Amino acid sequence: MHISNESVELELACLQALQNNDYLTAFRFADRRCRVLPRPQSHHHVLRADALYLLGHADLAMAALRRALELDPGDQQANRRVTRWASEAMQVEAAERLLGGRADWVVYADAIACLKAAGRSEVVKLDVLFDRIRGWVAWSADDAVELAIEGCAKRNLASQPNHPLAQKAFPHVANLDIPRQPASRDLELRLSVGGRSFYEKRWRAEHGDEAAAPDAAFEPAGVIPNPVLTVIVPVHGDVDATRACLASLKAELETSPGCCAILVDDASPDPRMRRLLEEFAGDPAIRVRRNAVNLGFARAVNRGLLHAPSGDVVVLNADTVLPPQCLRRFIACAQSSPDIATITPLSNNGEFTSFPVANRFNPFPAPAEFLRIDAAARSSNAGLTVDLPSGTGFCLYVTRRCLDAIGPLSERYGQGYYEDVDYCLRASERGLRNVCAPSIYVGHLGSRSFGATKRALVVNNLKLLNQRFPAHENECAAFVVADPLKEARARIERALVAGASFDRCLVAPDSWREVTSARARWLTARGHSVLLVEVARGGRASLIDLSGAAPQNLEISFAASSGAEAAFPVLQAMTYRRLEVVAPSGLPDRAICFIASQPAPVDMIFEQNASMPSGPEQRPDKPKSSRARRADLARLAARVEDRIAICPESNRYAQLAAPTRPVRYEPLYQTRRKRGNAGPAAVACGIVCDRSTIANHRLVRALARKLAPGRKAELIYFGASPNDPELMATGRVFSTGAVDDGDLPDLVKCHDVGRIFVLDRQSPFGSYRLHVAKETGLPLAYFRWPHSMRRRKGDLALDPRLTDAAVVDAVTGWLEPERGSS
Repeated sequence: MHISNESVELELACLQALQNNDYLTAFRFADRRCRVLPRPQSHHHVLRADALYLLGHADLAMAALRRALELDPGDQQANRRVTRWASEAMQVEAAERLLGGRADWVVYADAIACLKAAGRSEVVKLDVLFDRIRGWVAWSADDAVELAIEGCAKRNLASQPNHPLAQKAFPHVANLDIPRQPASRDLELRLSVGGRSFYEKRWRAEHGDEAAAPDAAFEPAGVIPNPVLTVIVPVHGDVDATRACLASLKAELETSPGCCAILVDDASPDPRMRRLLEEFAGDPAIRVRRNAVNLGFARAVNRGLLHAPSGDVVVLNADTVLPPQCLRRFIACAQSSPDIATITPLSNNGEFTSFPVANRFNPFPAPAEFLRIDAAARSSNAGLTVDLPSGTGFCLYVTRRCLDAIGPLSERYGQGYYEDVDYCLRASERGLRNVCAPSIYVGHLGSRSFGATKRALVVNNLKLLNQRFPAHENECAAFVVADPLKEARARIERALVAGASFDRCLVAPDSWREVTSARARWLTARGHSVLLVEVARGGRASLIDLSGAAPQNLEISFAASSGAEAAFPVLQAMTYRRLEVVAPSGLPDRAICFIASQPAPVDMIFEQNASMPSGPEQRPDKPKSSRARRADLARLAARVEDRIAICPESNRYAQLAAPTRPVRYEPLYQTRRKRGNAGPAAVACGIVCDRSTIANHRLVRALARKLAPGRKAELIYFGASPNDPELMATGRVFSTGAVDDGDLPDLVKCHDVGRIFVLDRQSPFGSYRLHVAKETGLPLAYFRWPHSMRRRKGDLALDPRLTDAAVVDAVTGWLEPERGSS
């Protein structure tokens, strides 16, 4: 299937298949749509859930619905299905979400029916407008519902027999239409039936500017006139995090002449917050303002801006921690170029500017580690700026030139999220720059929960942002791919890793990435700190700490000249209790020399017989002679203390190849109960491989072309090939798109394959995908390595030395019974 607008056509094809009751085809289209770009939306996961549910995979369908609701908690179709498919508790939550949004009467009927089944006797739906409150109430009792509004006479609500919801679940329904005259007055409403109150709600008035009126008790004795920099901190909840933030801010103000702060208490409901702010209100460099009602982040910041008519501004979340002398560094960065609008620092939780892993929440570092990271950033990236698509409001420095050009934050985003991005993009429209200062590292605790309410707000505000700036999403995607901050993060890591200590250093060719990553995770789960060194062709290597700490971005080289930092100084600056080497025959000479030169004990993950090639050797620019290399490998072999087998095949081979040498068996994967063979209707053949290479792509394409036209046999390629459209254009291959290892077992089941072809000619021991294939209990075609697997009835064991044409002939013959069933 070659398609010009794949994402749209996949969705349409799924809908057509559902209409035709072809649920397997519908699932395949929907599942692929959820794995390809552009990023899937919530309704794509709902389509996937529909197909899964109709195929009988109710648990997987619910997982798809949960993913849809993560993307958009207000998705009506997802919530309607939850009210029918899920447990009672989840059904009630979904029904409440349906009532919280705007919907038609059919949706509301489903919601109240769900709540009635859960034991509710009354259901209320109210929408608060500017001057009115409108909605309806449904109830079971024969008594009338009494409506009481503070300051008004009570009245009874008469049941409306012609109401669209009448008799849908409750016998009585009545509309509500309550004026708010004037809207500046508080409104308290109570509903009761038979003398029992079942709904009480109070709406705060819209006080306008009066909402920001300061409490006289919060006015300090003096405030710095004409400050160079004002830090504005909106404060609402989380007293402990706010205390840490304000303590770090106060310390900064004491060492930063000309800087002051405005703390905006956004009607915090916690009385401890008021006492905390009183502790800081007496500082001459701090002013505290209190909002009478909660205004949300943007409006609270704008109230602070009213009291900062000059100088630059830092908008700071109350869950951040500032490092020493960061305000001075911010000011120096702002003064380095006249076109800078905003500055965002590095942070553990800063989206684009997150460290050490970008676009991820990294754990909040311990105090000593926090200071160490900032010191490394300061020394490694002094004076450096990197342009960003937009800044991030957890700590956003805004220059006066930007404030004068743009004005306050937009208040169209309600309680918050994306008003910071909107502000930065408006600055970009004026020709100003949003930059990161990678010499500053600010700690950010971030939201401790990401509930449905917050997620719904994020989704709605993102829609607003995309309407205003439709090109921004593509700009962000391009920034993520290019990752211009990677080198700045790597420079920090070079400073941090000096003197670091690890329990294990795991060195392997990157062609064994899946196996070594699984081994590293296995060790980490057992409490070991692990440094993974993945060596690519040419000698370049990536260093990765599996705990998520630095390093994550650092690249070194075992080659004589590659442009990357030499490996030995970096690796020798660290210490290791043990080293583990995987597939040493695939490592470059200098990597072998490094391992052999280390004082720590060396273990080897058992690889296949040296007579069987494990893949292209990763040789540096100037390889040694074969004799010298064999000598290096011999010295390394002499250093090996333990041989480790990581799967049944490597354990069996180790016992047969060297029966007198002990082997430590530490399997990466636990054997699960095998499912039975697929039924006669399952004619698809699954294709699995550890790495999608051009050679594998050619082999699958040739196999697809060999299959006789008009037969039922088809190939399901589990993963993203180098050219999916080309494979799918054959009409015999369906490519799923990118597949995480954790998804593979369920995908094999859902695609209803009857056989599996393991595509790798030199599949390494410990392959997860080979493990999954074996666990299905289905017949396998695979390349047979010495002592690798016991052949079962129905399996096809292929000689790795066969040409592609011979492999295609053999596999086609193996598939013939399934093809002939058409």
